[in-house]
Amino acid sequence: MEALELPTELFGAAKEWRDTLRDFLVASARLLGLTLVFPVFTRSQMPALIRGAIAGGLTLPVFAQLSGTLQELPDRSTFMLTGLMLKELLIGAGIGFMLGLPFWTLQAIGEIIDAQREIADSTQEDTASKGASSVMARLIGIVAIALFVQFDGLLAMCTLVFTSYTLFPVESFVVAFTPEARDAALSALSVLMLSALTAAG
Repeated sequence: MEALELPTELFGAAKEWRDTLRDFLVASARLLGLTLVFPVFTRSQMPALIRGAIAGGLTLPVFAQLSGTLQELPDRSTFMLTGLMLKELLIGAGIGFMLGLPFWTLQAIGEIIDAQREIADSTQEDTASKGASSVMARLIGIVAIALFVQFDGLLAMCTLVFTSYTLFPVESFVVAFTPEARDAALSALSVLMLSALTAAG
């Protein structure tokens, strides 16, 4: 009898770990999408393994709450969880795109400056875009990233992502139109403005 109970307990523990891993993958997808787009994380000096570790580490503070929400879903099929994961990836990529706009704008200004100085031909490989960029554009991009990190831009980024869970709940495919979501949207807008001002130096 004991020999039969042991495999049953192991099977139950394995199923629990599998469900926890699936919930963690869904919960970390938003931050993973952010790290795939945001210029601070897309440079070649930061490989995909490091970006994944950063996304996983930043998910830990909110994973307990998100996991409880996901476990209460009436439909926990693989199809449903995969759909939620793709939705989270797109939301994270959208946040990364909005946060990255000031950096790409500054790099474009650097390209214009070099074009006006008639040295646009002196291009180098950009490790972020995997393409050619002018010297001034690369310099401005690196300085903008340094200023962003120096002036607590990463903290503002985390605040924006964590606030976005109020506006875009992880368990739903639609936007939450609630007073809390309205406040979250205003907070997100202020964080975006802060990010733009910080990157602009």
